[in-house]
Amino acid sequence: MILKTREWIYLTLICVVFTVVYYNTYDEKIAILGDNATYYILGKGLSEFKGFVNYASPTQTPHNHFPPGYPFLLSIVMLIVSDDMQVMKILNGLLTLGIGLLSYFMIKRLTGKDILAAFIAVAIVMNANLLYYSSVMMSEVPFAFFTLLALSILTRMSLEKPFFRDPYFFIVVGLIVFSFYMRAFGVALLGGVVVYFLTRKKWWHSIAAVGGFILGVIPWQIRSYQMGGSNQLNVMFRKNYYRPESGNIDAVDLWERIIINFQRIFSIELPEAIMPIINLSDETTNTVTKWLIGLIFLAIVIYGIKKMSSTGILVGGYLGFTILILFIWPDYFSSSRYLVPVIPILLISFYAGLYQLLNQLTKSYTKRVQFNPLFLLVFIFFFISPLKELSKASRQNYSPQWAEFFALAEWSKTNIAEGAVVCSRKPNLFYLFSKHPSCNYRYTEDPDDLLDGLNRHKVDYVVFDQLGFSTTPRCLGKAINTYQDRFKVIQYIGPEKRRTYFFDYNR
Repeated sequence: MILKTREWIYLTLICVVFTVVYYNTYDEKIAILGDNATYYILGKGLSEFKGFVNYASPTQTPHNHFPPGYPFLLSIVMLIVSDDMQVMKILNGLLTLGIGLLSYFMIKRLTGKDILAAFIAVAIVMNANLLYYSSVMMSEVPFAFFTLLALSILTRMSLEKPFFRDPYFFIVVGLIVFSFYMRAFGVALLGGVVVYFLTRKKWWHSIAAVGGFILGVIPWQIRSYQMGGSNQLNVMFRKNYYRPESGNIDAVDLWERIIINFQRIFSIELPEAIMPIINLSDETTNTVTKWLIGLIFLAIVIYGIKKMSSTGILVGGYLGFTILILFIWPDYFSSSRYLVPVIPILLISFYAGLYQLLNQLTKSYTKRVQFNPLFLLVFIFFFISPLKELSKASRQNYSPQWAEFFALAEWSKTNIAEGAVVCSRKPNLFYLFSKHPSCNYRYTEDPDDLLDGLNRHKVDYVVFDQLGFSTTPRCLGKAINTYQDRFKVIQYIGPEKRRTYFFDYNR
């Protein structure tokens, strides 16, 4: 493919805009999300050929919660470049830029309008929600990149060939499988692709795609089954992960969960994902306003998908299946982060729909003149405020509670015996700062059961933090108060009313 001078200018513009905003919003701190530490540790285990194991745990048992796709990607970078965590963060930044560039080519091919394509690509790389995850070691951005790559390749495919003679078909199926190994939501991509094939009456393409996907994921499913089933599925159907005694959901619980998620996604999270300057999570915003804004944004997205013709079926199918999965996702895990992987698709659909809508209105009044996509540049002013907030947050220190937690971890690195096992509420984050084998405690209010878990892990030390998790005072605190003779304070940090303690545990 030979690029024209005009295209080079737009691509350079996208790269320059991304470089500027990424430099100003990049956060070198380790995120206080336990998942990002887990991903790094899993990648570290793979890079050292220890297998897909809980590398930081005392027993280094096989891992069965997160799929191995993103840790595998991290391990490749660790082997080839470096295991420095900043390198892992920058990897996500480069993939974010890749999303912007892929979007440009995809939109230009679908609409033939390079100005519109360049604007949407810029809107994507300036989206504050996406940019936050571009400097966090999480799977949202890599997943978004590889799913968008699959969709982009699929829109270029000629479906006139038999699937077995089209190398692009096998690349797409491979990307679907790899996306699933990144996040279980990859099954939504399969759903969108199959619907696309079926509407084009490509029956064998549909069958082969499903068959290839099944063959690709069978090894992981067999492994999960041998380990007692997928932990993510077990979590999904729990009433409350943090209260195991509450059991699994029933039909009534599932229906209530769907209603709660439906309301939250369409009245709050979808418009906030598209336009980060909007804050509908604020309790001062009334319900009618939330729904009015949410439905307007949803209508524009649907209109944009509809105007994409056959490609709209592909994009809409993927987006639709993603939202259907989110409907049954545990509402106590509710977070806008679950929409982050589809933010590029939402932005493409929204701005394409907005352009088509404004174009129709312009034609209806002027009869001939088309709407100029350059007028969409006014939206850039709405991107600036969230980016300033993100930049400000990236330069702030940890909160006192987290700073004290990490300070104790660093203290333990040189003040307790090498290989000593430490129990804390965020074991993987603690491990990154201490390098000591770490584990969590059981979320149980039975002190004997909790201590049994500590003994099984051969715990030597216990951290009682002030991070705000309810399980700490409810479960761990109760056990410490019940068996005070088995917990001896050897270090603490912070003021008396908000003190983080480091206990020597007597097994």
